[in-house]
Amino acid sequence: MELHAESVLEVAEKEEQGELQFRQVRGDVDELRGKWMLEAAPRGPGGGEATLLRYAVEVKVAAPSPALHFLEPLLEAVVAEDVPRGLAGVAAAAEAMAAAAA
Repeated sequence: MELHAESVLEVAEKEEQGELQFRQVRGDVDELRGKWMLEAAPRGPGGGEATLLRYAVEVKVAAPSPALHFLEPLLEAVVAEDVPRGLAGVAAAAEAMAAAAA
């Protein structure tokens, strides 16, 4: 399933916490905020360094009618499908950058 929404985000780096926090300043949903969290991970199979990337997001969409409460689980399902794809893209880009730097 695919839904389309646009957002302009404000992003703040919280280096001491290993986080990039974001919040919507303008967009199609009522509220959007979250964070990317970076943590050192156990060494990978090849013995190289590894980083664990976690993602947390909160999205609020006002239903135009109380009868449309199905929007929340529908949105959760779309996010649950999309986040792993996005994280895989981030991992691929990071690995390509690391390989190019080596």
